Amino acid sequence: MMLLAALLAVLVIAGGAAFVTWKSELWGGRSLPDPASIAAAHSGSSTTTNEDGSAAVMTDDMVAALKAKGFNTRIKQVFSGKSKGVFIGYAGNANGKEAKPGARMPAGATIIVQESAGPGVPKDTIGKQAKRAASTLESMGVPVHYKQVYVSDTEKTPEGSVVDTYPAAGSPVPDNQRDDGIYVGVAVQGTGPTMDIVGQDVDTVRTELESQGYSVSVEPRFAAESLKGKVTGSNPAPGSHVDAGQSVTLYEGVDASDVDKLMIDDPSKNVESGVRSLYGMSAAMAGTYCKATVTDADKDCMTIDYRTDEYGSIIAYQTWGTKANDNPSRDDEVSQCFATNGGDVGRCSITLTYGSDTFDGDATNRLITKGWGMFDFGRGQEGALCGGETITTWFMNCRAGESTYPTTGDDLEWDGSATYEMSAIDLFVYVTAGADIDAAEQSGYFDTSAVQTAAKQKPVDTDRPFILYRDPSLYDEDQTSVKVNEKNMYDNPFVPSSKDTNDVKFKPAPSDETAYYLVDQVNNRDWNAMRDADLG
Repeated sequence: MMLLAALLAVLVIAGGAAFVTWKSELWGGRSLPDPASIAAAHSGSSTTTNEDGSAAVMTDDMVAALKAKGFNTRIKQVFSGKSKGVFIGYAGNANGKEAKPGARMPAGATIIVQESAGPGVPKDTIGKQAKRAASTLESMGVPVHYKQVYVSDTEKTPEGSVVDTYPAAGSPVPDNQRDDGIYVGVAVQGTGPTMDIVGQDVDTVRTELESQGYSVSVEPRFAAESLKGKVTGSNPAPGSHVDAGQSVTLYEGVDASDVDKLMIDDPSKNVESGVRSLYGMSAAMAGTYCKATVTDADKDCMTIDYRTDEYGSIIAYQTWGTKANDNPSRDDEVSQCFATNGGDVGRCSITLTYGSDTFDGDATNRLITKGWGMFDFGRGQEGALCGGETITTWFMNCRAGESTYPTTGDDLEWDGSATYEMSAIDLFVYVTAGADIDAAEQSGYFDTSAVQTAAKQKPVDTDRPFILYRDPSLYDEDQTSVKVNEKNMYDNPFVPSSKDTNDVKFKPAPSDETAYYLVDQVNNRDWNAMRDADLG
């Protein structure tokens, strides 16, 4: 009996020790932190407040707490009505166990942390019944408007389903548009240029609409390879209420094979016969382009819009974000032909023919001339900066930071106070579906280190049009500012408009991480003018 009692005492002591060491998380895994404890620990510092007045925990604090316990973490952005950066909760299961505060997980396990990206439209919204999507959308803390969008085939697109949204599905609500909120297009049966026309053969749709009494025209738009020759959008936007007899413009998808026709002037149509030159821009580029992952729409998206001037020429504008500027300025204007250093029309010319002689223009080596389905464009001036002001180095001096006109054409001298600045030039590369990206990379257009970096990232989707933005932050400081001298006085290295080889190589190179993909054609959908949808 004494031996049994001693044995029981040992077992009790061992069990107690095991419990204490388990409770101390010395074995058996470690518990996931409770947000309440993190909020208490950071009270008055990095915490914020939820709409109900409760303390909110920042994701950075939760990640730090998890790492302190020996966990690995992965952050998942989730749209919500909470402020950006706030911890929402743990996602799904980890190692077969439900991930929730207090749950025990093995040390070293990867815990998925959900972080609020602010209000937005979840990726899986399109196709859902609006009634089912409503609770999620209305939890975003911004107004939600439901509008009628007409469809003809209600078997393929059931009435009541979501067919369009603003912002686009997968995109956040821009900070400056929160008062407007989210717009949801809900399918209702109708006729005319319905939502169903997108993806259909252009000629078939045109014939059908004309038979219904509409006046129809067709314009090209760069689009995904799957939409070549098909309707990518329309004006008025697909699904809008359009009375019979009104004009409808259909947008037809085009790809790399149409670049020359749309972006290079035909010499036979040029006022100055014999000049093959760059068009300023084309309406075919119009649309909204976004990164594969959008965290901040004002940085991760851009919109290309256009106006037509009194001469019928296209004036294009680039705006950061998902909405075109209603009143664009000259500062928003983009073109293949930058404001020239010396005012020479030859800077936009590919070739110039006089009689039997043909000469290379200063655009002869531009990316568009290679036949790869790519072209560069931008915003800014070729001129240098002198004392903070732009000057033309063809006609002006800069000495001690002050600009002067020389007394003779040979009196241009430079003391190092005039510089070309990358920050004065926004440069973009447009890549159409089916473009020969490999040829461009092998040609040396992109920086070698940038190509190597892109090779380690997820490959870019070559079946979709996309835009690359030259990012000054990827360059060393001494690469973004160049002093003017006698050798480069006519040739700004940050502008791709010369025949020389001193152009700064483009960064970044194409990858899924760096591409701004076309996500939406500019369809001029006037959401506020659309009829309200009743969800019942």
